[in-house]
Amino acid sequence: MVEGQSIRFARRGRLEIISAILSMCRADSPIGKTRIMYKSNLSYSQLQGYLALLVRIGFLEKESIGGTEFFKLTKKGGEFLKEYQRIMRLLEGEMKTKGEA
Repeated sequence: MVEGQSIRFARRGRLEIISAILSMCRADSPIGKTRIMYKSNLSYSQLQGYLALLVRIGFLEKESIGGTEFFKLTKKGGEFLKEYQRIMRLLEGEMKTKGEA
């Protein structure tokens, strides 16, 4: 990260993108690919890769409803998301105390 640059404006990393996707899938009802793609600001091919990974490692569950694929968060995905958010809060707190934010 460039000195003086806020975490918010840094290029998104893989974990941040994964967190964004998982956060969208937290709702009680499953969410479709198109909605995830637009809300996470990813291309279709990027989204396909992330969704395949997240289903393969058990963070998301894929459902087919009327020929359309929908995704929802698994318990394992929810645990990852909680830990990721906890780590980010710790990092942000450290940066604020050191005057880097």
